[in-house]
This record gives sequence, C-alpha cells and structure tokens, in this order.
Amino acid sequence: MSVYCTSCGTRRTEPAKYCTQCEAGFEESRPTRSTEAPTSYGQGWYVGATVVLAVVVTLAIVGLNAMITRSVNGLIEDSSATGSGALGYKIDSNGYVVPAEGNPTTEEAPAFTPSPSEYETTEPTVEPTPEPEPTPTPEPTLGNELVSIAPEAAQDPAASAVVDLLTTYYKAINDHDYPTYQAQQTRAASALLTRSEFATGFRSTVNSDVVIQSLSRTDDGRLLAGVTFTSTQNAADGPKQQTCTHWSVGKFLKGQSPTLLIDKAPKSYKATFDPC
Repeated sequence: MSVYCTSCGTRRTEPAKYCTQCEAGFEESRPTRSTEAPTSYGQGWYVGATVVLAVVVTLAIVGLNAMITRSVNGLIEDSSATGSGALGYKIDSNGYVVPAEGNPTTEEAPAFTPSPSEYETTEPTVEPTPEPEPTPTPEPTLGNELVSIAPEAAQDPAASAVVDLLTTYYKAINDHDYPTYQAQQTRAASALLTRSEFATGFRSTVNSDVVIQSLSRTDDGRLLAGVTFTSTQNAADGPKQQTCTHWSVGKFLKGQSPTLLIDKAPKSYKATFDPC
C-alpha cells in the first residue's frame, strides 16, 4: 500500500483510503521505497522559492538605491568643493531629490539687462537742427575799373544796365571811338555832336573815376543817373583852360533795361564842374 499520495505527495494517514489533501485514492500496491518522498514536493516548495526570490530582488533594489544615493551625494560634494555649484540638489532619506541647503538656485536671480553690442542696432541720437542765422543781404558787386556805383544806387533794378551803358560810353571817349560813342545815344542826343566836333573836343581827353551816385525818375518817366567823374586834358581842350576837372553831370536815360540809351538833356539843365 502507498505511503504517499501519488497526485500531490501528501503522506497517507493510516488507515485512510483517500488523500486528505487532494482526495485522490491511494493505490493498494506494495511500495518500492517507503522511506523516500516522491519527486514532487507540492505547493509548499513553490511558495518557498517565491519568497526567497522576492527577498533577493528587494535586497538588490535597496543596494542599488544606496549606490545611486552615494554617487549623487558624492557628485554634489565634489561640486561644492570646487565652488562650481552646478547641481545644488541632494537625495533625502526617502530617496527623493531635493534642493541642498543654501541652494543658490532657490533664490531669486537678479534681472539681467544685456548691454548693446557692436552687432545690435540702436537708434541714432538726433540732435536738433539749429535755426539758421539770417544772412545779411550782400551789397551788389557792380562796377569795374572805370565805372563804379554808390551802394544806394546799386539797389535800383536798372543799376547793372546803367553801369554797362556808361562804361561803354566813357571808354569810347577815351578811345576816340566816334561810332561807339554815337551808338550809346538816342538820335536826338547823337545829333548834338558831329564826328569832327567829337574829334576836336575830345582829342586829348581821358575820363576816370566815373561814379554813378544816384538813380531816380524824372517827371516825363526817364531815368536820371547822377554821375561824377574826373577828366584830364590839354589846357586848350579843357573848360577855362583846366587840365584836370571834376565833373558832376546828369545823364537822362531813355528806354527800358537792358536797352537803355543816353537821351538829350532838357534845355534848362546845366552840368557843373570844378578844377582838380
């Protein structure tokens, strides 16, 4: 008769015919080895193996956690020793990563204001434009070596044309150029002096220092130029035998600038002169 259950390995209690564990029937055969247990040890063996494996895994996890904690704390201590403060964290007793004491990362960082670099674009400072100072009106630069004009007379719109006309007129006398002399006068004025009279009257005359002193309008609309000049000549050709004479004359001009001509003076007009 079997001493152990052939299904679950439970020992048979005399004189039971059925297994008290799995209720399998015991064989009524003669056991070959009544002192040895079957190869199967039942559920108790699996439970024991599972407990042992769980203990081994738990010890492995605890050991690995301790190794990680020591490694992290060692890295933190090395960082603190070098003054770098790169980590600022540690592992607490529960295995959590927490800020280390005096961790500078928990303090509020000061605001950072970048300074402009040479690559940054900045708005240029615009200086206010100063108000320009009023430019004084320059005096007209009229005249030449022979004929000049007073500043007040130079303001007249016809001043430039008068300067050109009298320059040509007095130069023609100095050059004894009768055609040019005639061309500067109206027909009425040019008829007063023939070519022979011009040649005799101005044969030795040289005019200089011609100054246009004033410009005004006459009642009949003509332009009157008050002129002073100096003439040198032979005594026989000068007024009252004078070789140097200061003249003050009026030239009555007809026409419109720039085509002005010297016109005939009224009968009542007389030029004045003094010896030098």
